[in-house]
Amino acid sequence: MVQIASHPEWCKYEAIRHERAYCSYRNLSSLQFKSRVNNFLILCVCRYLFNEAHPSVSKKHFFFSYIGETILDGTNAEIVGNAFNGANSAFPMWRSNTAVLPYL
Repeated sequence: MVQIASHPEWCKYEAIRHERAYCSYRNLSSLQFKSRVNNFLILCVCRYLFNEAHPSVSKKHFFFSYIGETILDGTNAEIVGNAFNGANSAFPMWRSNTAVLPYL
């Protein structure tokens, strides 16, 4: 996988696609030991978790890493508000057991 990720042409191809979320081989190679995991890979995982266990079933809300980073930065409350409103429309957040907010 690391060789594909460093290849000038192959690194651009999609390695994973889940609905509208996708990541390339270069993004996937960020799973290497002591490497920073790419945001696009986290987006694919969050989309997969949402579809596999809808919040109404799992009682969990998974947010994209950008939301976690925005909360820590305190820079854009509107983006965070939109994310929480969207999550609340899928399943009321007050009825959830867990909210997962990854950040890098």
